[in-house]
Amino acid sequence: MALFEIWTDASWIPSPIKGKGRVGMAAIILTPETLKIIIAKDTNSTNCRAELLAAIIGVQAIPIGSDFNLFTDSMYVIRCIRGANIKINADIALIFRKLLTSRFCNPIFIKSHSGNAMNDLADYYAKFALHHAQIIPREFRL
Repeated sequence: MALFEIWTDASWIPSPIKGKGRVGMAAIILTPETLKIIIAKDTNSTNCRAELLAAIIGVQAIPIGSDFNLFTDSMYVIRCIRGANIKINADIALIFRKLLTSRFCNPIFIKSHSGNAMNDLADYYAKFALHHAQIIPREFRL
């Protein structure tokens, strides 16, 4: 049984630059004793990149060697975990996969907006992050 649950989501608002936009990201980390919410935003990103970044900020928040379930409504994140050849966003896909080499991940796809309370909470905080979070650290905006 996994010690941690990580629920992630991203919210995207398009900008005049084709394919880019403002994004908010959220990761909710659950243990039997705690709940931690991490939010971040970026001002010039894509939705797929933001979904990966949300997963990264969640995984970084748990100790190396941890066993965890990662719940996401992004098949892009699931494909990355399962080893798909990610060409766009390869820089952060590499960072994400490196984080996963020192942890044990069980990816679980959750249909978005389906009434799942934790997915809805991650979605809420991703939207909240659009207006209230700090910008994601520069090392993720290569």
